Amino acid sequence: MDLAIRATRYSIWLHSALLAVLFGLGIWFNDTDTMMHALGAAVAIFVSLLFLMGLRSENRWAAIVFAAICALDLVDAMMRGLNPNNLVNLVDAILSFVVICGVVIWLREQSIARQDNRAS
Repeated sequence: MDLAIRATRYSIWLHSALLAVLFGLGIWFNDTDTMMHALGAAVAIFVSLLFLMGLRSENRWAAIVFAAICALDLVDAMMRGLNPNNLVNLVDAILSFVVICGVVIWLREQSIARQDNRAS
């Protein structure tokens, strides 16, 4: 679970930096579209913080739902392609992949631990 928690923290840091840059640019250029993208980054931070609390408490369903959301994020970033405008999404997709790997490893370890407890 530590791997998923660490990747989620990095994702929150990435979205926080994106929020600061977009908010600054939105105010500087008085652009509502940029401000809406900043609002999207703020929502992503809030959702990530909620799931981070679920991951820290080792809530199985929060981990599964968050892994599904990360899978959708990964597919979305890959569908947008490799271009400079999609760079932040691609970095976020890598972090989403690491979260998925961390959740799968944690679920597998839990399954093995349950089997060992039943065998004892």
